[in-house]
Amino acid sequence: CEHAEHGEDGEWTPLERDAALTNWSNTHAIVAERLLLPETPAQLRAMVRRAHSEGACIRPAGSMLSPNALAFEPRGMLSLAQLDSVLGVDSKTRMLRAQAGAKVSDVVAALAPHGLTLQNYASIAEQQLGGFINVGAHGTGARIPPADESVESVALVTPALGRIALSRSRDDDAADGSSDLWAAAQLALGALGVAESYELRTVPRHRLLETTEVVTRADVNANHARWLAENQHLRYMWIPLTDSVVVVKCNPVGGTPAEPAAQPNADVDERERQIGLEREAFAAELESKHRAGGANRGLRAAAAMAVELGTCASEEEAVALGFFALRGRLLHGGDALSFEHVRRVNEVEALYWTDAQGARTDWSDRILGFDCGGEQWVSEIAFPVTVSPVADENAELKYMEELYALIENERVPAPAPIEMRWTSSSRALLSPVYSPRLTDVHSWVGIIMYLPTAEELPRSSAEHIAARREVVTARFCGYRELCERALWDKYGAKEHWAKIELPWSDGEEAVYAAAERVRRRVGEDKLQLFEAFRRVLDPKCVLLNDALKAILRPETETSGAASNVGVLQSSSASMSDRKSQPIAA
Repeated sequence: CEHAEHGEDGEWTPLERDAALTNWSNTHAIVAERLLLPETPAQLRAMVRRAHSEGACIRPAGSMLSPNALAFEPRGMLSLAQLDSVLGVDSKTRMLRAQAGAKVSDVVAALAPHGLTLQNYASIAEQQLGGFINVGAHGTGARIPPADESVESVALVTPALGRIALSRSRDDDAADGSSDLWAAAQLALGALGVAESYELRTVPRHRLLETTEVVTRADVNANHARWLAENQHLRYMWIPLTDSVVVVKCNPVGGTPAEPAAQPNADVDERERQIGLEREAFAAELESKHRAGGANRGLRAAAAMAVELGTCASEEEAVALGFFALRGRLLHGGDALSFEHVRRVNEVEALYWTDAQGARTDWSDRILGFDCGGEQWVSEIAFPVTVSPVADENAELKYMEELYALIENERVPAPAPIEMRWTSSSRALLSPVYSPRLTDVHSWVGIIMYLPTAEELPRSSAEHIAARREVVTARFCGYRELCERALWDKYGAKEHWAKIELPWSDGEEAVYAAAERVRRRVGEDKLQLFEAFRRVLDPKCVLLNDALKAILRPETETSGAASNVGVLQSSSASMSDRKSQPIAA
């Protein structure tokens, strides 16, 4: 891949030079030589065209939320933050048109007056649509796919061929190779082109009843199949080193009056209405128990522990912070890598959740987002559960049994939560939950370790905190590697693209070996087909960074997949037709 020196600014403006960038979890930071900030589609196209002409890096960036900083490239980046308009909403077809830089929160606000919303949400509403889709972000629901499956069309600005418009309805079933291109572009990691705009399917706006319970692992084993079938959204937060599991269920509230201009539940049938009433009665029972319990014992215990550890001056100060702000102070006020200390903190968290059981009702976008905690390392994988390599009816529960055994046997100081969610499949070529059968169900499991911050350790020096962060990072890498060696291949697991961390500090051989494992799990055939398209659309690799180069290996021959890109290679005329076709209104 070629990289040329940049010429005069010209079409590069507007831009920011030597831009200091940090990702959301504060685990990666770079200084980008040039951060391009196009304000119009015409500027975007001019920048991509010039980058291709000069061989200059312009890695596309969204809100820079990815834990692994998937968008970072110090030689040059392109931000879509200024291309953030919602272009139109069609209430009849339930279609949304928006620029790729639009934030999920702004999209939700624009959809609400039309009685519409997105089908599902990841945890952070500040994601831009381009990042939300291009990394395969997901929420939870066994019958709900990741975000990329809601895409109906996309306008891509490609380095070699300019702007091309791809449509699911036109390209997904085409016989000329377009269907493979659509499958590649559906989740493209920003590697095929810069997404200019999207057309997405939406759903009627609706209210959800969320119930939160704390149960035992035996309770989960006894009820899991039923819970997964009965609940539209289901999430488990396993609290390791305890017997507690937090179960969060979310379901539409039947017959709930909608806000003006939004009537998503007006036609619910009598059975759905009855189910809604039963759920509301159950929620009221939980809420009554919660009120009877008085102040939260877990929060009081956490406050006392924070004072004991010297991370808060008084219990009143600690209580005012709230439990999730206190968690880091509890972990890092003691030895966050001590098995017994982490067990003690987790037991306090289990008590907090026990007293926090209850229910709430709100619009789906306000219910499905949740707090991810503080600065952290995270690893998340997905594996099939309806067609499982372990041939187990409840593969995800078997996975957790084995993970818990590893944690206990290896004395891993595993903080809470270990989060488990579900989605149906995606037909995107590179999706971790790829399957041609949209009804297949996959489980997502995320492990975590929290990094100390100055706010959590107010009496510690910056040098001490930096040293502790390095130690926690090394321990987390060992935790993740333990899971990878013992479990991932056995269960057919694939990593979330935004959470793949390559071991750069261990040298080229280690990076190559880690990338090879990613390739094997994703599938060489899929990666070669994707790379064949990418090589035509971005032959100078201006959209890639080192991590994607290590995984995609653009120098590798892909002759076996070359015949599949005839739709791109045969003639420029066929693509100029695509360039002129607008995203459907």
